[in-house]
Amino acid sequence: MRKILSMWEDHTEILVQTFPSLPSLDHLNPNDRDDLELLDLYMEDCLEAFIVNKGHLEPRFVVLLYDCKCDLARLLKKLDGVADGYGYFEQLLALSKEVLRHLNVKEARLLLERQATRDCETDSSPSTETDSEIT
Repeated sequence: MRKILSMWEDHTEILVQTFPSLPSLDHLNPNDRDDLELLDLYMEDCLEAFIVNKGHLEPRFVVLLYDCKCDLARLLKKLDGVADGYGYFEQLLALSKEVLRHLNVKEARLLLERQATRDCETDSSPSTETDSEIT
């Protein structure tokens, strides 16, 4: 956890230096810029929750972080590995990879699938109540 906390501090240091916005993304096309901003928002929330909860994360956030990490890696590859001059997104990717090493993504997906199946079964079960308004 110390390594993650250190990486988190390094990551937030870039934010402090570039406040009030993310490192300049003006050179990117609008779609890539929007994708990076959304990924940043989702990933920051997941990483913050992981740190606040001392290494624990709800299954839906584990899956969200994993999916975002994959999307960010693809996007950085498309952008030749550099999205900004500060290395902000490269750090975000490295930090998410380190956090995911401590989480079980397969188990989180399985838990979510089971929950979705239970929810569908509950929603599709026939109602025992009758509606007196329907004739």
